[in-house]
Amino acid sequence: MGSPTHHSQRPGQLRADVDDLYYLVADTNESAHLAHAAIRGLDMRLHRQAKTNGQQFGILTATLRQHSRRFDGIDKRLDGMDARFDGIDKRLDGMDARFDGIDQRLDGMNAQFDGIDRRLDGMNARFDGIDRQLERLAVHLDQLVETLSGPPPVV
Repeated sequence: MGSPTHHSQRPGQLRADVDDLYYLVADTNESAHLAHAAIRGLDMRLHRQAKTNGQQFGILTATLRQHSRRFDGIDKRLDGMDARFDGIDKRLDGMDARFDGIDQRLDGMNAQFDGIDRRLDGMNARFDGIDRQLERLAVHLDQLVETLSGPPPVV
């Protein structure tokens, strides 16, 4: 069977194996605790970041809603301005038609003034003719006065 030294070494070796197992378990427990602490630290960081991101997302969402309300107000104001500009455009179109009518009336008046100018030019020409006739009459009258006022007749 076995030798007596073999049995006497066996409990020592078992004790060494058990001690090694305790060291291994302790080392494993320490590694597990370190891993658990690292995981817990990462989990806490992740939780803080999720909380921070949630808060920032909430702030961004509130800001987005606020800007959306402001843009809706601006859109309403721009729609109002657009309606007012449409009204102004219609009024300007009406004024355009009125100005076209005034233009036509002024063109008619210009034509009338052109006719009056032509008539006045004709009258001026007639007055010029009368002036020339009066000048000739004045010359004839001067000649007649000269002839009549000449030397007294001899008796």
